[in-house]
Amino acid sequence: MIKNVGALDYRIGKVRIRLSTLEFDRVYTHSYPPLMLHPTGVKKMGELHLAVRFSCASIGNMLHMYTMPMLPKMHYVHPLSVNQLESLRYQAMNVVSSHLNRAEPPLGREVVKSRPRNPPHMDTRLSQAESVYPDEFDEEFDSFPTNRSVDIVRIRYDQLRSMAGRIQTVVGDMAS
Repeated sequence: MIKNVGALDYRIGKVRIRLSTLEFDRVYTHSYPPLMLHPTGVKKMGELHLAVRFSCASIGNMLHMYTMPMLPKMHYVHPLSVNQLESLRYQAMNVVSSHLNRAEPPLGREVVKSRPRNPPHMDTRLSQAESVYPDEFDEEFDSFPTNRSVDIVRIRYDQLRSMAGRIQTVVGDMAS
């Protein structure tokens, strides 16, 4: 009998697969590189090869769930207008996107709005996380209020001002 007293399981990352994009009884295989964001940079935590098949024990059960009305009976007696439905969709998208923003890693609004037909596979080169400067990581992992020196904060502020100035110039050029 082997006892592993005090051994911890370390998180190696997350893989997200949207079930609504999967076809019934089809096998999807793909390699995922779990990535972790550390103060020293992005680290690839190995490689995870998954084979996923969407299936259910009872097709009748699944069809029954798809035929069930999604709204209470009152909504069918007095149906909502198109504008009300769009407003509800917009509010639901805001609620879901604010929830996903708190996930680790944070996911943006585009995850809720875009519904690709095929499951998305992350290309680590597209994020360009490997090309980030150490100063940017230092700024990202800095606490609030900051514990950095006044000079570093001033440099960050000047960088932000120059970037905002460039954006303002581009927007002004587009407007003219």
